Amino acid sequence: MFTRATALKVGLVAASLVVFATACGSSSKTSSPQGSASTGQGSSASGSPVKIGLAVAESGFNATQYQIAVTTAKAWEANINQSGGLGGHPVQIVIRDTAGTPATAIKVVNQLIDDDHVVALIYADSGTEPGVAKLVSSKNIAVTYAAGIDQTTWTGTKNFFASGTMPPVANEAFVDATAAGGATNLFAIVCAEAPACAQISDSYKQRVASSGNKVKFVGLAKAAATDPTYTAQCLAAIQQKADAIAIVLTTDVALRAEKDCLQQGYKGTFVVGGGTFDQPTLDKVPGAHYVGWVGYGFPWWVDAAPVNDFRSVMQKQSPTTDFRTPWATSMWSTLQLFKATVSSTTAPLTAESVLAAYGTVKNQTLDGLLPSKLTYTAGQPSPPVNCFWLVTYTAGDKNPKLVQGDTTGNNGASGDLASSCINN
Repeated sequence: MFTRATALKVGLVAASLVVFATACGSSSKTSSPQGSASTGQGSSASGSPVKIGLAVAESGFNATQYQIAVTTAKAWEANINQSGGLGGHPVQIVIRDTAGTPATAIKVVNQLIDDDHVVALIYADSGTEPGVAKLVSSKNIAVTYAAGIDQTTWTGTKNFFASGTMPPVANEAFVDATAAGGATNLFAIVCAEAPACAQISDSYKQRVASSGNKVKFVGLAKAAATDPTYTAQCLAAIQQKADAIAIVLTTDVALRAEKDCLQQGYKGTFVVGGGTFDQPTLDKVPGAHYVGWVGYGFPWWVDAAPVNDFRSVMQKQSPTTDFRTPWATSMWSTLQLFKATVSSTTAPLTAESVLAAYGTVKNQTLDGLLPSKLTYTAGQPSPPVNCFWLVTYTAGDKNPKLVQGDTTGNNGASGDLASSCINN
């Protein structure tokens, strides 16, 4: 029997693939030396610095998406400091590279907390989240990131504060995206390397049964990175009359599979979500039609004041950066949440006071940048985020388009930032 608990385990594998997908095959490149921090030069603030720790996989297999996250963090920091800092205090984001390995991750987290004395920690390394959860839970420090993945870590550890979509909703949203795009027959092409990938179909079946929409799950095929072609998998989908193919593969494999399916005459859509709804990557398959969901960060293309602010800062501080990706928007919303949270406290900003401030967050949406209203309770794990934005996109278009789903319990935003949710 496929239970919600099983869905969580499967979801971790699927979500890890979503993260891995944007980086596999890329060369690692460290954008800053370990332990580096901006100096606050150019800041009009004159108080003692507020140090935010960023433990991030700047090198290793996950490096690509995290490099743009680091770039976004530096742009946010520069903008804050040029605007007077936080309460007159300049911000320093202290960056340490986890290298995507548990041993290094534990080392740098200890350094950030014990040596650098940061007041909060952003943890951006999906592959090592469980390994540091026990360590950090024993420290009096808030840990936050909008693209956290391991639900046991982010909604099961008292001082971790989740703010983005994660499993099992992250898996079930593929079905909602299929329905939002007008498709009815969903087929999945999933990784052959991990046995749990094949179980992702159970998440789809569960959502099909509970959603009340017209989507049917019609089959699954495994694909290995070493396969010379994916013609057989594509033909299996076509034979099942699929008009939507969920792609649960690493980026390089996904691109090859999508191109092969189009060459075999596939006319339907591809379903992607989370970190793989990355506009520059999707554009590499000309003519491809996509449906999916965005939930780590906000939709970067919409005309809304807080999104316009994000684009304006990125264009000013990092004009060559292509920020049309959840890895940029997730870091931005993480830091904006930190800013909003600490602005409510009059105590000196220390790790203890910042942790206490997070425990008072209530119905926070950052004016629609967050997919659902966040409420944290001191001493308790944060609740899961069950909302996201449903989107459609054709490769090469200027912008994706939003499609509205179930708004029950969503972020309460109006217009394009209004999110959709899974409530069962």
